[in-house]
Amino acid sequence: MEEALKQYKKRRRKHRFLVLQTKLINALNRCAFCVLVLLVCVAAHVFCLPQYHVLAEKNALLSEAKLVEEVARQEKDKIMRENRALQEDPAYLELIARDTLDYYRPGEIIFEVNRSQRKAQEIKELSDYK
Repeated sequence: MEEALKQYKKRRRKHRFLVLQTKLINALNRCAFCVLVLLVCVAAHVFCLPQYHVLAEKNALLSEAKLVEEVARQEKDKIMRENRALQEDPAYLELIARDTLDYYRPGEIIFEVNRSQRKAQEIKELSDYK
């Protein structure tokens, strides 16, 4: 009986040792998995972050190009409207000729007012009034 008890205790100790060894190995496996996941995250960060900055720069260039394109489109539309008005509207053509080229009809008297002198005169009149 004593022999059976010794064998039982021996098997029980061995069983406890195997249980503890299994728990230790499981804990080490979990730690190794966490380290592996952490390394994958760091590697992804290292490889993707520069590409993210390049993407941000390219998006900034794209938005700037879109703004330039919109300004050019507006300028083109303005020029097209002006061209159409010059070709189809004689009143507009006359207005441009009078304003830009200083054309006038025979017998017309032209009064030219210089706006800066007019502004200075208004300021002088206001100061005299006070």
